[in-house]
Amino acid sequence: MPAQKNKKQTHRIITAPRRALVAVFVALFVVVIAFGGVPKIVHAINCTSISDCQQQISNLSSQNAQTQQSINALQLQAEGYQGAINTLNSEIGTLQQEIGNNQAKQAQIEQQIAANEAEIAVKKGALADDIKSMYIEGSMTTIEELATSKNLSDYVDKQEYQTVVQDQLTNIIQQIAALQNTLQLQKSQVAQLLVAQNSQNNQLLSAQSQQNQLLSFNQQQQDAYDSQVNANKSKISTLDAQQAAIIEAGTESIGLVRGGIPTSNTCDSGYGTGGYPAQWCDSVQDSVNTAGGFPNRECTSYAYWYFTEVEGHSDFQVYGNANQWLGTSNYPTHSAPEVGGLAVETAGTFGHVAVVQALPGQTFQGQTVPAGDVAVSEMNYDYNGHFRYSYSPLTKFAGYIY
Repeated sequence: MPAQKNKKQTHRIITAPRRALVAVFVALFVVVIAFGGVPKIVHAINCTSISDCQQQISNLSSQNAQTQQSINALQLQAEGYQGAINTLNSEIGTLQQEIGNNQAKQAQIEQQIAANEAEIAVKKGALADDIKSMYIEGSMTTIEELATSKNLSDYVDKQEYQTVVQDQLTNIIQQIAALQNTLQLQKSQVAQLLVAQNSQNNQLLSAQSQQNQLLSFNQQQQDAYDSQVNANKSKISTLDAQQAAIIEAGTESIGLVRGGIPTSNTCDSGYGTGGYPAQWCDSVQDSVNTAGGFPNRECTSYAYWYFTEVEGHSDFQVYGNANQWLGTSNYPTHSAPEVGGLAVETAGTFGHVAVVQALPGQTFQGQTVPAGDVAVSEMNYDYNGHFRYSYSPLTKFAGYIY
């Protein structure tokens, strides 16, 4: 049996995951410290004035913006953790495959060693029988061997044969013994390699467990931040409603224009539609972009349509939420109202814009507009995309566009 070549085995001990773990732990706590931990929730959700409401809304919005930065940072970290976990999973899979291959090789070597030991035993037995036979024959004298041989040539051939058989058996035993030494060396090397690979595998599994713990902790923080953001959004909604109620105070809704008939349009809640196009009025709020690019059934959509189509100011340009119109309009702004002009509120998250229909002391719908009020038409006064006419206090409006 020919001797097998001893193949040199190599393996890698992965230390990068542990270095990465230290880095991510540090990065995680840096983020927590940088953002001051989970922001405290502002518990007060009552406001007594427009400015008070707006201040609380601004504080909560600012807090949410800061919290979102923390969430974004945690999401980036989570991607890093997941990437490390994926890498470790790949490393573990490859290493376990190598371990399996080496275990199979170890079993094969052990089988070869056992087979060689059995073969050595057989060859040694054959050699022992041959020596025993030679011993018995050797008890005869040379004269007796020559006498029993047919001739001298027969005697010489017999001696040579015995010598050759002994030499062959001896060589075979030596070869098998040499092969055994080689196999034992390979077995020892594979055993050492398996010890190293199993140790490396345990390190990878430990690193994988730590990465999963980091990812879980990261997700818990994200959930806490998300809960904080949602809680603040709920409070902002409450404050928006309170602010809207304060703004609405003193405003009186007006019924349909004398002789008018209620329509079946979606945006008509009993006050008409103001002529607003039916295709926009009957579509779900914010589902259609109208003239000027404003979403349907919003105050901006109605005001832009009325000012450009009904009032005829086709060159009018403006953008942004209603509370931005005084600064983005290409038409002049004024401190006093004018019929047909746009009345702009800047209070609230988005503000509000309405169309001036009549001034204080003028007649509107058969009645005199009260002093200190202005009659307006407006869309989305109730945040549900409905239209109405109303008497609104002049103090509501920060300025007018016409």
